[in-house]
Amino acid sequence: MPVIFGSMGNEGIYACEFNPDKGEWNSPATLAFAWKSPGVLIHHPRLDVIYSSGAAPGSKQPQVAALSTRDDGSDASASLINSHPSDGVVTHMAVHESGDFLVTVQYGAGSVAVYPLDDQGRIGERQQLILHEEGFGGNDRQEKAHPHYVTFDPSGKFILIPDLGANAVFVYKLMQEGGQLVLHEKVEAWAGAGPRHMKFSPDGRFAWVLNELNSTVDTYSWKTGMGELKFITSIDTLPAKVLEKEAVNSASEIRVHPSGRFLFTGNRGNDSITVFKIDPENGSLERVEVEPVRGSWPRNFAIDPSGHWLICANQHSSNIGIFEIDQDSGELTYKPWSSIQVPEPTWVLFPK
Repeated sequence: MPVIFGSMGNEGIYACEFNPDKGEWNSPATLAFAWKSPGVLIHHPRLDVIYSSGAAPGSKQPQVAALSTRDDGSDASASLINSHPSDGVVTHMAVHESGDFLVTVQYGAGSVAVYPLDDQGRIGERQQLILHEEGFGGNDRQEKAHPHYVTFDPSGKFILIPDLGANAVFVYKLMQEGGQLVLHEKVEAWAGAGPRHMKFSPDGRFAWVLNELNSTVDTYSWKTGMGELKFITSIDTLPAKVLEKEAVNSASEIRVHPSGRFLFTGNRGNDSITVFKIDPENGSLERVEVEPVRGSWPRNFAIDPSGHWLICANQHSSNIGIFEIDQDSGELTYKPWSSIQVPEPTWVLFPK
């Protein structure tokens, strides 16, 4: 099983063959495609195409790129289909389930962009650019809008964008005929929270928003037909006594187990992953454990399709670690000697 890694380094996208039966790597990570700072990688829903942030080697112009991928069982590689200049560095992106639209967010520029995709996954000329002008969310890092993540709701009719600077989640309705986004509602977070990433429950009833600045997870109910995001409750990613001792803790990633029973969040500074149990009735969270990552600055992690393994990318220590997930409790067990080296890893992408 090929696993692909994004990076903030200048070399490019890395790949490594993972053995899901044993929970180990078959070989060291190798360079799959030369591309500058490919921090975020996502799949096309149907084609063997991935989309990458970053820039062409030697260029300073941020771009969004479409790449054709190949895996022959012993080697994973990619080739460029096409790319387009982006309105600043792309922080995250999402492809509509139809495969017709790509939506990107640019943290520094405070913007959202929509690109059409053809039937080969090629990126067309940008057809919409939205500027988030709000800021001043109560924290020094909220001086302006900073959209950080984008996701389609399970119905594919709405797009949700957590904005760290505006301190809110923006809900847009997708007008599919023209691929235009229309603002539906803006849901504000607690002052200074800094919404970063979010995930839906497998049944689409709940959504969880990870707040980077105050290290909390907010639970919301979600009404698909109405596009209504309603706050339920909030919980710290770390125990209060632990947070008090940390000079810096910056919440990074949030993932939901395929079973819908567990949720995981990353803690940069404390350098750990927190495991939560999900209440199936109201979506509220109960902290189960805080597991050290055996590295520095866990920027991203992902769960394999079987739900048995979690792979974590530690940006500052340039290593990737493997954890086994207990299917009854959600607890993580580190696989000794599982670490491999990838320069400044920022993204983990399993096959579809």
